[in-house]
Amino acid sequence: MVFLLLLCLAMSAQAAMERVARIVDSRTIVVIRNGAEADVRLSGVIVPPAEEAAARQYLRTELLARWVLIDPDRGLGAPYAFVYRSPDALFVNGAVAQRAWTGGRTPMTVLGDIDLGVRVDPQPRLEQPRVSGSASTPAPRTNRSSRRRSAGRRSRG
Repeated sequence: MVFLLLLCLAMSAQAAMERVARIVDSRTIVVIRNGAEADVRLSGVIVPPAEEAAARQYLRTELLARWVLIDPDRGLGAPYAFVYRSPDALFVNGAVAQRAWTGGRTPMTVLGDIDLGVRVDPQPRLEQPRVSGSASTPAPRTNRSSRRRSAGRRSRG
């Protein structure tokens, strides 16, 4: 219980709840921090230029005038951060990276024609193992010491 309390205190020292004031582009939001505006860049997000307007509109719809939790990216430093919408904890960086505005209709792409989408074959084909005509399967190996012990038990009894 004490560990959980300390963990929560440690997280609250790094992350802050702030209200979104405006959306600059598909990777930058402006929040109200201590009474002043502050830019926050979504860490790890790359949006192709063709999808910039749709991504910006998605952020406006999902974040404008709402509370978000800002978790600074320690690797990149300010203004880069991981953003979570309150109260449902939507991971905003992940939603933008996965192109949530498309509704899952298009594969996720990064930097042009590199396709990172996963395609699943609706009818997987299971191939039967091939058995050669004259080859026989070897007998399973047994442990010699276990055979000796079991033979010794039978002869004593």
